[in-house]
Amino acid sequence: MKFKIVLALALYMISTLVQAEQLEGLLGWADRQLYSFAVDGVVQNVKAHSGDKVKQGMEMARLDERPYAYQVERCQAQIDQASPTLFDAKVDLDQADELFERSVLSEIELQRIQSRYKSLEAQQAINKAECKLHKWRRQQTRLIAREDGYVLRSNLQSGLVISGENRSAVFVETVSASEASANLKLSYEQALRLRTASELTVEVQQTHFAAKLLSLSLQADSEGKYHAVLVFKYRQPVVAGQPLKVVF
Repeated sequence: MKFKIVLALALYMISTLVQAEQLEGLLGWADRQLYSFAVDGVVQNVKAHSGDKVKQGMEMARLDERPYAYQVERCQAQIDQASPTLFDAKVDLDQADELFERSVLSEIELQRIQSRYKSLEAQQAINKAECKLHKWRRQQTRLIAREDGYVLRSNLQSGLVISGENRSAVFVETVSASEASANLKLSYEQALRLRTASELTVEVQQTHFAAKLLSLSLQADSEGKYHAVLVFKYRQPVVAGQPLKVVF
């Protein structure tokens, strides 16, 4: 009889230890990203607005690219114009090397021809580098979505002038279209158990999702609580602040 009582007590203690813990949290966005223009210009078109869903590779906004297109055309014209002269200078240099080897051409004259070719070659390298830079700037006139998402907010509008003074303050902010976050406030004991939990499940409106721990604060806030963020697959529009449950 005594053995049965001890066994029942032990089983009760084990069931209490392995009982899943349930915490309340809040639904939030995941993978927030800011997009802003890296070059100056005038906003020509805005295709993504707050609340819109964007696909990876979609153009969300663009600047008037004509100033950069003109620069590309100009630098390409400089390259094309200089190419024949550089080619002729290389032919002259090859001939000069041959004549110098035959002692027909003096070293001073050879050095003059070498110097001219090197000067033209260096200028052509500068032309090509400038052309690459102008092409890169032209590409930066478009804001392209790096992944599927929803536009959380945007303050871009057609006709807006983008410059170094406001460039970082004008942007499109997106959040993931395939993930969401669960935001929790925990006691110290709960934080320890959460950190070592082998399985995490988020329940949103009676639907369960497998989750993983993204971050856990090392210090408590003014209320003595530790903040944790979990992420999980979630393909519905996120209603930030919606209550949820976390089971582990």
